[in-house]
Amino acid sequence: MRSRSTLCLWALLAMCRPASADVEPREARDRLALDAEVIAGFTAAHSASGDASEFEARRLELGARWDSPRERWGAEVRLEGVRSSGPESLNGIDGNSMLARIKRGWAYGQLAPHPALSVEVRAGLVPDLWVERVETDYDLRALAPTTGEDARFLSAADAGASVVVSAFSARARLGVALTNGEGYRQTELNTGKTTSLVASVDAARFTLADAPARLVVHLGWVEGSTGVARLPAGRLMGALTLGSPRWAAGAEGLRADGAYGRAVRADAVGVYARGEVWPRWVGLAARYDRLNVDVDAADAVRERFSAGYYAEPFGTARREGDRLRVWVSVQRERAGQGAGPVVGAGALSDLTRALVLFDFSKQTEVMP
Repeated sequence: MRSRSTLCLWALLAMCRPASADVEPREARDRLALDAEVIAGFTAAHSASGDASEFEARRLELGARWDSPRERWGAEVRLEGVRSSGPESLNGIDGNSMLARIKRGWAYGQLAPHPALSVEVRAGLVPDLWVERVETDYDLRALAPTTGEDARFLSAADAGASVVVSAFSARARLGVALTNGEGYRQTELNTGKTTSLVASVDAARFTLADAPARLVVHLGWVEGSTGVARLPAGRLMGALTLGSPRWAAGAEGLRADGAYGRAVRADAVGVYARGEVWPRWVGLAARYDRLNVDVDAADAVRERFSAGYYAEPFGTARREGDRLRVWVSVQRERAGQGAGPVVGAGALSDLTRALVLFDFSKQTEVMP
């Protein structure tokens, strides 16, 4: 009887004993996450020069990110699919085939000198500080990129280094970057470097439609040059974004001193809103974009109105999760007399576009 009791006691202790020391807790393990994003569908356009239609793949991206235990250091590599021929090219590789290109590739190290403060140092093909911050609460990529990218004032990444300081549970962020200034599609063409400064502050955090939401103010400044002629590439930027899983809105404005390889001043404004009227099945979105390609020229303005319906029959409402969003939208573009492909013939750029798109995203952890 005694031996049986002893055996039961040992069995109970074995079941209740803590995990061995060689098994790290979940938060102290390496983490390798993979993600994919695809935006593709069918587009039909009507313009003064005729009608056209095509199946298109707007966004094809595959990313991998590795983080050390407690995210003290890590790295990210992101690939994107692009056509081998550009807008000004007659032909590309094997006709105009789709190629894989590195969009971002960078490593980071993070320090936390105080519980309310963290400092992250990045190097490589680093994300653009402004695009990264504004895109965090932006979820209408199927309609258009963020205004800075869409107007081609900014590139999504560039070769160089940056430092991002976060305080008060990431409610305030300040980023400083020193890069080539040519973007990730081009090597450095002059000895000058580009300096960027971006600040974001959560003006409010609250609950909206039973989900967390935040109102964020963004301010940015860029000073540098591009091209062999060292043309100016200054930028002033401001944005206000409201982010929530079911509802979102925002406004973004940029002023460029030097754009499109010319010493011209240009500006761009984008305003958007979206909301779920009936979760998963009925979502509505609208966006307005205005680009002045030369503020010193007469009627050099391009405008675009976008409106769409979307449904999410599969997955979650978050772009960072598993999701398939279906879009049916209409876009109307108009160009002023000084903004068309031929000066004085802006109507050649006017068009109406109908789109049916699939917006797919997936994330998975290989080493949870």
